[in-house]
Amino acid sequence: MESTNTRETTSTSATAAAVSGGVDLISGLQDDLLLRILSFLPAASEVARTSVLSTRWRHLWPSAFALRFSVGRRPETYTEADGDDARRLVAAASAVLERRAGGGPDVEDVELSFLYGSEDNTYNTGPNYHAADITSERLAAWLLFAARRVTRRFVLAVPSPPKPTQEEAGEEAAAEEDEEEEDNEGEEVLAAAAEEEEEEEGEEVAVEEETEGAAEVVEEEASVEHDEEEEHASDDDNEEEEDEDADAHAHADDNANGDGNADDDEEEDDANNDNNEEEEEQDEDADGDGDEEEIVFSAELPCSARIKEMNLTLGGARLTIPPTSAAGAFNALTDILLSDARLSAADDLRLGDILSSTYSPRLKRLQLKDITGLTVLRLDSADMDAPNLQTLGVARCYGISSARISAPRLRHVVAFVNNAKGLRLDGAASVRRIEKLMMWSHRFKPEDDSGDEYNDNSSAVWLLRNCTSVNQLGVDVTLPWWWWHVMDAHEPLAVEERLEDMMMEIPHLPNISNLKIKVDAYGHTMGPSVAKFIAKCTNVEYLSIDIDAQNKECSDLSCICYRPKDWDNQKLSLENLRDIEICDFVLLDSQIRLVQLLLTSASALERMTVTLDMSHLEDDDEVEFDIPCYEGHWAPCVWECSELGFVRPTEYEWLRGIKRGEARED
Repeated sequence: MESTNTRETTSTSATAAAVSGGVDLISGLQDDLLLRILSFLPAASEVARTSVLSTRWRHLWPSAFALRFSVGRRPETYTEADGDDARRLVAAASAVLERRAGGGPDVEDVELSFLYGSEDNTYNTGPNYHAADITSERLAAWLLFAARRVTRRFVLAVPSPPKPTQEEAGEEAAAEEDEEEEDNEGEEVLAAAAEEEEEEEGEEVAVEEETEGAAEVVEEEASVEHDEEEEHASDDDNEEEEDEDADAHAHADDNANGDGNADDDEEEDDANNDNNEEEEEQDEDADGDGDEEEIVFSAELPCSARIKEMNLTLGGARLTIPPTSAAGAFNALTDILLSDARLSAADDLRLGDILSSTYSPRLKRLQLKDITGLTVLRLDSADMDAPNLQTLGVARCYGISSARISAPRLRHVVAFVNNAKGLRLDGAASVRRIEKLMMWSHRFKPEDDSGDEYNDNSSAVWLLRNCTSVNQLGVDVTLPWWWWHVMDAHEPLAVEERLEDMMMEIPHLPNISNLKIKVDAYGHTMGPSVAKFIAKCTNVEYLSIDIDAQNKECSDLSCICYRPKDWDNQKLSLENLRDIEICDFVLLDSQIRLVQLLLTSASALERMTVTLDMSHLEDDDEVEFDIPCYEGHWAPCVWECSELGFVRPTEYEWLRGIKRGEARED
């Protein structure tokens, strides 16, 4: 026992002496352990700074297990100086990966986040001064590095390519005008030269006529044999010329793509050539979808059997899905997010193939966002299913017309596109949570039977009807921003006939206990539509409402947002509702009436918090929160101090019962 204590005392004393003497103990660790420590640093720049610690660390950081380069969140005052920092980061990332590609161990974790993030972790579409530094060559090199050297996690987020500024567009237009003027001047010079040539040809013709007369005299004196030879030679020449003319006419016919015979007239040939050039330009525009300036680079999905997590936000690049015949080509892949990309006609089918169990047998979480060209998503055949898929999201992919997925273990659906009419989800009964499900409150039906592919809730309603085990639901309800445009363009009676209240399609949802509603009001009265949806969830216990509204609301009593007009007089069945949170609340009539409706309908309510939207208030404006208490009391619970020093509440709390120290009024 004494010997053990002696050893511990000796070891502690030695460590203390080493520390007091300035001995570097950590540098004595093995390289693998030091590299593992470096992998926990959040940025590659911090990893590189360790090279100044000692000569032992100088050449260690380039072999780190994790390389992370991120521009972070956008500064509040974003300037070109911030863009310069981002440019240096892009160049540094390219240099480090190029050096690592030439040698050294593989990398477990690579993050290249050159897109400024936002509070809700979505990509920011503001100005990016460094976007021009992200070229096709760099993008291809990064994706190739991921396919060959990354073993666990790869994140790539790039902004959209920069569009020409007005100044650059003006310079380009001026350059085009200069080119047109030069072309016009060139045409004038050519026309003058052509006139001179015609005059010279006329003089030559006159001379030739005189010489022909003399030649006839000579020919008459020539022998008959000589005349016959000349006739035979002349016949051969004429035959060759006729053959050449026939070939020229046939070639002109091919260029003109016509069935008739082409004339010998040069002007008609020129017209045909001009038409061909215009058709070629139209074909090029059609191939580029009319927005070639937006598509600056292309990308190919990295094929790797080692990457487990892949997160790609590609700035609108045209994404190519590589054809693969090897089973398990993405054998380790468990999480994938593809965002802000474009697919060709064949690549959307290939995407379904590589996401299936044949090629990605371990896939658990799949999210697709803002994918243009995705029309079909098939994961439902015997060898093309997703048996281990647990989380599925298909957001803002409005071109999708059919989605058929077999996922018996699916538990979570997030941000599924609302307008996919051909939706079939085998495993819908196992889903427990749906988030960010977009839907429209109203619809203006088209005159024909083609349907409105965008302004439609087909897939959203399908999910609500078939995911019968869901107890947590989050929806994004959008009110009709198009209402005023419709009223200006159509007669009121025609509008009434074609108007459809989409809230009526929502089924009864008795299993929902946790409900979150985000409302995009677009200047409308949001109370009636929100109340209709809440009425479907009769057993809800927790309710959250996030309001995105202007500091004004519709005053047109004939507007669809006011229907039914007595919506706040109809008591809702909310016997189990105990907790309510309302965010970005504005003291407008419909929002106040909605709060009153909830207070009178929820007999078991224990607590309600209302967070105010202060963005429309001046620094010295006071908040007049005057909402009836209904068997409870309101009290401010969060305060703020404005820039001018004014202190005012930003959040109020309602609690059941009488506030301590106050007597009930009879």
